[in-house]
Order: sequence, then C-alpha cells, then structure tokens
Amino acid sequence: MNLAAVPSPTTAVWHLGPFPVRAYALCIIAGIAVAAVIMERRLRAWGR
Repeated sequence: MNLAAVPSPTTAVWHLGPFPVRAYALCIIAGIAVAAVIMERRLRAWGR
C-alpha cells in the first residue's frame, strides 16, 4: 500500500476560449501568489 501516491488528473489542459490553460501552470501561479502573500505579511510584521 502506497500512501504517498497522488493520482494524475484526468484533464491536464482546460480551454478558456482560444487560450489553453495547463494544470501545472496554475499550480506554479498559485505558489507564487501564496509566497507573495506570506512575504508581504512577514515584511509588515518586521516593520517594512
């Protein structure tokens, strides 16, 4: 039994009009947004 296995999504690309949106790109963008929010909070707490 492998508890660390993550199943692959059934769809890796969604089409929003003429633009293809890939799942890994959304994950990268979400990671950047979360990092920016965390950094902003830390800088405000630090006094900058």
